Amino acid sequence: MDNELKYAYMVKELNEKCGTNFLYEKYLGSGQDVFCFLVRNENGATFVLKIPKVNSRLEYFYADYSEKICDKARSIGSVFVPQSKTYGDNGYIVEEYAGSEIDFDSLDEDEREYFAETMADFFAKLHKTETKRVAEDSYYERKNLTSLRRGMFKYKKALPLRVLLEIEKAQKYLKSCDNNDEILTTIHGDFRSDNVLFREDVGGISLIDWELAGYKNIYCEFVPNAPASQNIPFDILYSIIKKYNQKSDLKIDPEKVRCLMLLGMLNEYMYVAGINKKSFQDFKTLYDEIISVKLEELESAFKGDEEVKTNQ
Repeated sequence: MDNELKYAYMVKELNEKCGTNFLYEKYLGSGQDVFCFLVRNENGATFVLKIPKVNSRLEYFYADYSEKICDKARSIGSVFVPQSKTYGDNGYIVEEYAGSEIDFDSLDEDEREYFAETMADFFAKLHKTETKRVAEDSYYERKNLTSLRRGMFKYKKALPLRVLLEIEKAQKYLKSCDNNDEILTTIHGDFRSDNVLFREDVGGISLIDWELAGYKNIYCEFVPNAPASQNIPFDILYSIIKKYNQKSDLKIDPEKVRCLMLLGMLNEYMYVAGINKKSFQDFKTLYDEIISVKLEELESAFKGDEEVKTNQ
């Protein structure tokens, strides 16, 4: 069956099961747990339809958590949170889609400041909690970043000595942290540029894609699930963290974020290269053309905080 026909059939099947009447527009891609489609209703309004994959985590927790979290987030007001609805026992998710992606490279200084200020204020209010319960496992341990074993054996020699030393230094710093700042709280959990839109109709920022929202380690808000595809500019992320710390009782360590991002990006790049059976030379090319640039951007954005930690 042609893929487009298959995708259209999946939407038709949902309509028959749940009594909905969505019109298939196009396939958007798939995430870790869902297939995503752009659909319209009979009034022409646009939505993103997410159909869980087999054994998806969303079948079990999305209906219970995400809609409630969206309601809480919507009450904050500083950022527009789209309406979402879950259909059926399997958690078919329909989320309102309106706005345009933000071209961060074209933002001027005032616009970047506005974005950082708005997101810092929103996250500070979203994360506000009366019960400060520390996560049992640190982000560093939970994400298995203690060794980077999955790729270091095969691709280690593709990395410059300076980067290998940075890995060692980051691991040493993270091991020295007491992790009492890693509080469990309500988070969005997938903060990346694809999920941030500008809505001209409301004159503000919209944060979409709440499928990974939940009660989680607060550092999951600032270090994404897939750091290699983190595409909020690092200097803006750093600015958000600094402003967040001024607004919130919960505090984020920028140097911890930098170290987690460094290890997480390298871990992901090497892991994906290994799965796709990339040669040493393929990975060396990837490092020279892409990874090295992202590491330099990360280091430049967080450099001030790194120097403060080093001198303490």
